[in-house]
Amino acid sequence: MQIGSFGGLDNMLVGRDAELTALRTVLTGDRQLTVIEGESGIGKSALLARARMLAEEQGFTVLSARADALEQDFAFGVVRQLLELPLHRIHGPGFAHRLAGPASLAATVFDLTAGVDTGGATYPVLHGLYWLVSDIAANNPMCLLVDDLHCADAASLRWLRYLVRRLEDLPVAVLATVGTGEVLSVECAALGRLAATRITLGGVDVSACAEIGQAILGEAGHPEFWQRCHAMANGNPLLLTTILRGFVAAGMHPTAQAAGEINRFGHAEVRRMTRSALAGYGEVAHQIVTALAVLGEQVDLEMLADVLSVERPELDDVLTRLNHGWLVDAGDGVASIGHPIVREVLTADLPRPVADQLHKAAAQALRQRNATPERIAAHLVATDPVGEAWAGEVLRMSAIEATRRGAPESAIRYLDRALAEPMDPPSRAALLVELGEIERAVDPASAMRRLKEGLDGPLPAPLRARAALDLMHLWSTNNNESISHHVNALRPIQAMILAEDPGLALLLEVEWIYAATASATLLPALLPRLKELTLTDGRGTPAERSLAGLLAYRGVMFGADRDAALTCARIALLPGRYFGDQAYVRNRALLSMAVAGEPLTALDHCDAMTEEAQRHGSPQYYDFARTMAAEVNFRLGRLDDCLADIRAVQAIRIPDLIDADCITACREVDTLIEQDRLEEAVALFTSFPEPPNEDDVRTGPWLLFTQGKLRVAQGQIRAGLDDLLSCGEILQRKAHHPNVALFPWRAEAVRAYLAIDDVEPARELATSNLQLAERWGSAEAIGAALRAMGTATPGRRGLDLLQESVRELANSPDRLEHAKALIDLGTALHRADQIEQARLALRQAIDLATTCAAHGLIRRAADRLRATGAKPRTRRFTGLDALTPTERRVARMATENLTNREIAQQIFVGVRTVEIHLTHTYRKLGISGRAELSAALKGNR
Repeated sequence: MQIGSFGGLDNMLVGRDAELTALRTVLTGDRQLTVIEGESGIGKSALLARARMLAEEQGFTVLSARADALEQDFAFGVVRQLLELPLHRIHGPGFAHRLAGPASLAATVFDLTAGVDTGGATYPVLHGLYWLVSDIAANNPMCLLVDDLHCADAASLRWLRYLVRRLEDLPVAVLATVGTGEVLSVECAALGRLAATRITLGGVDVSACAEIGQAILGEAGHPEFWQRCHAMANGNPLLLTTILRGFVAAGMHPTAQAAGEINRFGHAEVRRMTRSALAGYGEVAHQIVTALAVLGEQVDLEMLADVLSVERPELDDVLTRLNHGWLVDAGDGVASIGHPIVREVLTADLPRPVADQLHKAAAQALRQRNATPERIAAHLVATDPVGEAWAGEVLRMSAIEATRRGAPESAIRYLDRALAEPMDPPSRAALLVELGEIERAVDPASAMRRLKEGLDGPLPAPLRARAALDLMHLWSTNNNESISHHVNALRPIQAMILAEDPGLALLLEVEWIYAATASATLLPALLPRLKELTLTDGRGTPAERSLAGLLAYRGVMFGADRDAALTCARIALLPGRYFGDQAYVRNRALLSMAVAGEPLTALDHCDAMTEEAQRHGSPQYYDFARTMAAEVNFRLGRLDDCLADIRAVQAIRIPDLIDADCITACREVDTLIEQDRLEEAVALFTSFPEPPNEDDVRTGPWLLFTQGKLRVAQGQIRAGLDDLLSCGEILQRKAHHPNVALFPWRAEAVRAYLAIDDVEPARELATSNLQLAERWGSAEAIGAALRAMGTATPGRRGLDLLQESVRELANSPDRLEHAKALIDLGTALHRADQIEQARLALRQAIDLATTCAAHGLIRRAADRLRATGAKPRTRRFTGLDALTPTERRVARMATENLTNREIAQQIFVGVRTVEIHLTHTYRKLGISGRAELSAALKGNR
């Protein structure tokens, strides 16, 4: 009997009408991620192949890739399969050097000598790849197909995740297959959760089995026979085909009597069929298919010949005879096993030493052919140690390439495997440091172990200092444990570095003093050294700007010598030197500048940092810049601007890759409270993680301060007061932060005391608050303290203090505190029966609160204005002041004749988001479109 092909496309799709309809719906609807899932042989690849045909019929540009388990450490392997060919067609050979704009950030994925050096950062590469796809899809919708997604490398999965979250802005559909029962990586599972559509392939029904069988056997067959076939194959088309092959080979026909014999056939038939196919070709054929099963997809035939020590003509001859499609698929100089089930059969009982030897031979062959390090490393990571130094060096070079491409997981796997190869102690110590540095963003606990082990080895001073700094940074940002017991371990290291390079030793000391500011246990021991440090100590050394940032923050901590703090902050923030600095240098210097009375200058620095992040194509530095801008905007009373910056950062953050900043989240809650959006504030605060350990005095006070304000706003006065006082206890006794400008917990506690008519402690706290504010000397701090003192002081003296507060705050840029002082003054004037003056103050308060978007203050001021017998004016907040920072930024770019697409590239969002920003801007400015935008921004309308 002549039988049909092994699992042909048409056979694999019999009985799949519902799934094919779902595919058509996906390709004609909104762009999204569609996952096709099912067991091996169920028809996933066939359905994906039909998706290609349907997409091409609809005019899509179709790009496809098939992931291979052997290449899971090959950074962006799937991405390269998808994009290299179309980019080559568009730009020609060496296209990586010709990529322009944001797309150039992805050049290192395709050619390490091309494009912008991203310093190994992941986000710029993801951003560049996003815009590469956007460029290719600019004139034609695109469909990306990925078979066996569960085998894809982590870097490609991360990029697909980045892309899928932004599909609403692109004419791109993504379809992928995933095997059920496969162990999914964290990245693959996270990507799968973004799927808008899941097509789950179960077994086909009995009628479909009969149709497939009749097409294969060429005869109708008895219904009972097909029932048994269906039960035996569980509706799996490929297994059904295998059963029928064995059935026919046994000389049987599909009769009712033969149905009982079906149980003899199944997966075992694949083994028998494979052995049968190989039987007539000799030992060489068996070696070839075994090697192909072990070495993965698309095995290069020249390499295969070297691995097996077979002459190329003999190899080609055997492959020609084996090229049945189901067993071996060969052509264009490469060969693969035809189907995963066949690979499973060939490798199921293969001894580990045999597979190891094949991978080692493949690595040697590729090395002799001068293959890229990553191609060689793909085989080395699959073997036991080679025991030769060259293997460790190849793995290290592969890690460097993976890091530059923005694929830390692959780099970690390479370096971890390299440690098993022989190397001298200095090389091993250096390798441990490299590994720890890469693991910082992926597995901090492992990174700390690697760095500590590396520091125990022989390292040169610069590398030793770098490792120690990395370790201190990890300890200082790990809120789950105290850092105090770690620092003493670094003192001998600092002593060693001090003997070779005092500047590096000082840089390390600055880092651990900064870390100590977050530790209640460690800070007291290091306070004397913090107090004695001067700018002169770091002049001309690598520590100069880091020391300046620390000293600026020292002034803010202690609440004294505001001018010196400003001087240090300016040095730390020298214009044009933001990129590449450690985050704390920028952030503490910016915070110090804002708290010391120059928030507008600090905001200018934030904007300059933003522009620099855009030039470098770095969403990560954009995140840093706008996070600090949010804090500064809050201190300026620009609540909408603060929220807009926080939301802009949230929009570009990749979940699980950038942790939400607890302090920024607290500030978001604070802003929502000021805007009278208590339900949102409560929902956000209750989503916060567990409080940090008691030794952490960095995030603990923020959480308590925010919770205190929130409870007071909800009317839980005593509970809120307890939180505020606990916050103050930590700041005073553990954190040594007396500065009222940094944490206004005293002023908030004064108001809470007054709300429960507990006047004496309110006055005592208000008095100490004013003394500390005058010691610091900023108009914002003094004005806020005068306001608290005025509300706690009865009679004429209280009224005088409130009037003094308003005058002080009128000279400061803090509009929110100014509005609050005007409300309190208006209320006091009303009580003093000075009605007209009260109305004037309250109307001014409403105007200021409106510019702040402080809806709670607007409501409170309006209520008190009505109590005076006056009616509040209706004020619509429009014009330039109504624009958020992002809206202003987008509008400015639009006036510079940048297209929406070009604007989106610079601010790391999609085109649709830019369109929304411009629509809001036009409405607020009262204009109809871009043609009027320039004049409106200049105030000519």
